Amino acid sequence: MEKFLHALNCVPGFSRRTLARIWKTFGGWRYPWESASFHELTAAGLKPEVAERLCEFRKGFDAEREFAKLWEKDIVVVSRASGEYPSVLFQLPDAPFLLYRKGATMTAHPRMIAVVGTRNPSVYGEKIAYDLAEALAQRGVSVVSGLAFGIDAIAHFSTVSCSKPTIAVLASGLFDIIPTTHHRLSEKILETGGTLLSEYPPSDPAYPIRFLERNRIIAGLCEATVVIEAGEKSGALVTARLANEYNRDVYALPGDITRPQARGCLELLSRGAHPLLSIDQFLEDRGLSSQKILSASLTENERQVVEALSGGPCSTDQLAELTFLPIQKLNASLSELEFR
Repeated sequence: MEKFLHALNCVPGFSRRTLARIWKTFGGWRYPWESASFHELTAAGLKPEVAERLCEFRKGFDAEREFAKLWEKDIVVVSRASGEYPSVLFQLPDAPFLLYRKGATMTAHPRMIAVVGTRNPSVYGEKIAYDLAEALAQRGVSVVSGLAFGIDAIAHFSTVSCSKPTIAVLASGLFDIIPTTHHRLSEKILETGGTLLSEYPPSDPAYPIRFLERNRIIAGLCEATVVIEAGEKSGALVTARLANEYNRDVYALPGDITRPQARGCLELLSRGAHPLLSIDQFLEDRGLSSQKILSASLTENERQVVEALSGGPCSTDQLAELTFLPIQKLNASLSELEFR
């Protein structure tokens, strides 16, 4: 059950490897949380100090009460057993055992593309990130990024500015938005149908290693990762490397060879990443050509009209026959489409 997995995940110092050993030995979460002895835990491969820590921690941690606190904060625990757990993450060798999710369910994001990059972009990089995220959002694609300064924030901001959903994968728990200046942006993400994700307990801070760990989730969720600008040691390069390992497409924005922000992308291009030569070309590559403007935003009646017109021009009477819509509703849909 998720509440016992959450409880185990909250034990200080526990890691994915610890949870993996527990799962491999016990095949579940309730027994190791409620009943497993020190001897059983060490036999499962836990170090003695880790096993001792769990035995002590569970004495003062009320799993039921702590799990209820998550619901009070509209946080859902998505375990591997959940129907909401993204199936693409099972392809990862170190797939998270659970995700904490706030906002829209993951099933609300049928297509996801990552837009990542440096925390110190050029004006050129800012514009490309904004325009690309906007173009994807308008075509029903959920833009995924890490809510960091720079390209991440621009990608999220562009998406929420057109009232479309985006996904932020955090390096901290969901109670502790990092950076703190992005609290309002995280609220806008939720207000516009987006999702906040983390694999860490809600109160956990963002330790430096976790910024790299969360990158595997960004790469794993997405069909493609686009690196807008990145220095030679940028975390975005880790995301790109992982995306490549997961057999996802990687794109990189060509840049000025004299700019530090371009060096990471140039390195990616030299290793076979797809060049981002234009937004239109990228959309075409992904089957999202400029003609396919967000059918996801259309009402059912409007979608029927668009599908009927895809075969060529029609009179109003012909449209009525093809769509089976009453003439009043048909005219209303036609009027709405004229303004789109």
